[in-house]
Parts: sequence; structure tokens; C-alpha cells
Amino acid sequence: MQEVIAPAYGLDRIAPSNGKYGTESIPLIDSRTYLDTRRYRVWFGTNRNTVPFARSARPDSGLVLGSCQVYVPKTHKFGSIGSSWMVRLLHRIRGHEDDQIRLESTNFMSVSEFQQSLSSELRHWSRRAALIVIHGYNVEFEEAARRTAKIGFDLRVDGITGFFSWPSRVRVSSYLFDEEAVQIAEKYFIEFFDAIGSIPDVDEINILAHSMGNRLLTRSIERIAIRHSTHRIKTRVGQIVLAAADVSAELFRQHVH
Repeated sequence: MQEVIAPAYGLDRIAPSNGKYGTESIPLIDSRTYLDTRRYRVWFGTNRNTVPFARSARPDSGLVLGSCQVYVPKTHKFGSIGSSWMVRLLHRIRGHEDDQIRLESTNFMSVSEFQQSLSSELRHWSRRAALIVIHGYNVEFEEAARRTAKIGFDLRVDGITGFFSWPSRVRVSSYLFDEEAVQIAEKYFIEFFDAIGSIPDVDEINILAHSMGNRLLTRSIERIAIRHSTHRIKTRVGQIVLAAADVSAELFRQHVH
């Protein structure tokens, strides 16, 4: 199990913030109202066929964009998404709040709606950054949303937090299937990256990949670099974190160079 924190190897261009998606004046503040409401918003891109807690029907095919509202209870402990069902049952019997992080709703958006909404959210922040999480093997959409919210909430991430969810079969016995699924997802992850990276109000994108999600990132990093070299995407890539990576640090470096 290894963890690598890698700089973006020269992908350091900064995108101008020209208010493309609106001209309203909003004070630049650290917008952490979620600490009071306990509801944390995460943004997503996915090529899964089904998405839970959706308020509308999933678009027919391809990449789907949107956001999720995730509830983080006051009993939440740093780094945890919730106790076992038995412990939570005892909490309820004793009149205490369940400590499980819960996905409450999912909202689909068109590309333009996604970019406008994300841009509007970023204008409430002094640091206009986006953290993208790529989940690993044996993870369903709901768990990916909950774990991403946990990361953003616990680390008090500046700016917005999002995730890309590829269609893991969510079975330990389906490792080979997941290997193929993560390869097919490359095209859709690039589209998701482009949707965020082309927003003028996004100054920096940081990426955290876990487990098999590192294979997706490794396969995609060359195409991301080409987008920067051709100025198709000007948003700076800040930190790239490879957590419990399914690929070696040397293989990742080969793809970057």
C-alpha cells in the first residue's frame, strides 16, 4: 500500500476569472455554512447506468453531471462515515443521533447548468479551487458520494469538492470486470475534467485517486497534459495524490513524462 503526493509536473497555468457565467458581486469569503447546516454539497460526474436518490430520470447515455446533498451528523467523528449498524442501533435506543453520513439527494444537470452552478458556488470562496476524488475498486455511487463529502467536510477543503464515479460492480469477486470498467471510463473522466477545467472561475484543480482509481488517473494524465500544452485547458493542476495506489510511482512518472 503506497501513497504518493505528486506535483503536476509543469501544469501550472492559471485561468483568468472573467465572470463568464455571471457578473453579480459576491464577497470573497470562506463559505463554510455547512458547519452549521451539516449539509455538504459534492459535485459529480459518472458513466454509471443508475444513480441513487435522483430527483429526475437519468439522461439516456454518456457522462452524467450533477451534485449531491450529503448530511453529516453532529455525532460524526473525523475520518469516519459511520459506526457499525449495531453501534448505531444502540445510539438510537439511547436517544442519540445516528452518526452515519447520509446521501440525501442527487440532482442531474446539463453541462451548462453544471458549470454555471459550480462557478456561482466558487465565487463565495477566496480560494477558487476544486478537489476531484476518483474512487477505487468495489465502491458504489452512494458510498463514493458519502466518502467524498467526508473528505471535504473533515479537511475543510477550500472551494468545491467533487468526485468521478466509474461503474464498479461492487463485488469482491468482480476485480477483473472492474479493471475493464475503469479503462472504459477514461473517456468520461476526461469529459468531466474538461467540464470543470474550462470554467474561468476555477483557478486550480487538485486530484485524489484511491486504489483502482489510480489506474484511471494514470491512463488520463497524458491527455490532461496535452490539453494544457495546447491551451485547451488553462486551469492549473495543483496536487495529485495517489492513495493506496494500484499502480507504482514509477509507472505514474512514465505516463506524466
